[in-house]
Amino acid sequence: YEEAVNEFNIAISLDPKDPSYHMAKAEALYLHGKESPSEVEEALKEVDEAISLEPNNANYHLKKGEILEDMEKFEEVLKEADTAISLDPVDPGAYHFKGHVLEDMGRLNEAAEVYNKAIALDLNDLNLHLDRLRVLFDAGMYEEALKEADILVDLDPDYYHNDRADILEKLGRYD
Repeated sequence: YEEAVNEFNIAISLDPKDPSYHMAKAEALYLHGKESPSEVEEALKEVDEAISLEPNNANYHLKKGEILEDMEKFEEVLKEADTAISLDPVDPGAYHFKGHVLEDMGRLNEAAEVYNKAIALDLNDLNLHLDRLRVLFDAGMYEEALKEADILVDLDPDYYHNDRADILEKLGRYD
C-alpha cells in the first residue's frame, strides 16, 4: 500500500495536472484507510483536487460521494450525486447511487422514485429492480412492490419467486 501511494506521489509530482493520478491515489488511500479517518480525509482531498482539474467528470463526483457516505455526511453525498446526474443524466449508476443514499437516510419513497429513473435508463438491470422492490416493500407499498417482483420474475424466471411470495403474504393473498 505505502509503495503504491509513493508511486502515485511520484506520478503526481511529474504531472500534477493529471486528475487520473489524483483519483488513483485517492482510491488507494480510501480502500486502505476505511478505518483511518486521516487517510479517508486525505483521499477526499485527492478527489477534490481531481475535481478541481476536471470538474465535469461525473465519476469523480460519485467517488467523492462514496467517501462522504462512509463519513456519514449524507446531505453532501446527495449534492455530489445530483452533480454527477446533472453531468451525466443517462448514467443509471448515478441514480442507483443516489437511491442507495436516500434509502440509507430512510427516505424510501424518494429512493423508489430515483430507482425508477435508473430503471428507465436500464430496464434489464436486476439489481435496480431488486433495490426498488426492497424500498417499496419496506415502505409498505406492497402493490407496487408486487409489480416490481413480477418484472423480476419475468427477467429471471428461476429466481425472485420468494420475494413475490413475501409480498403476497403481506397483501393477505394466500390463494
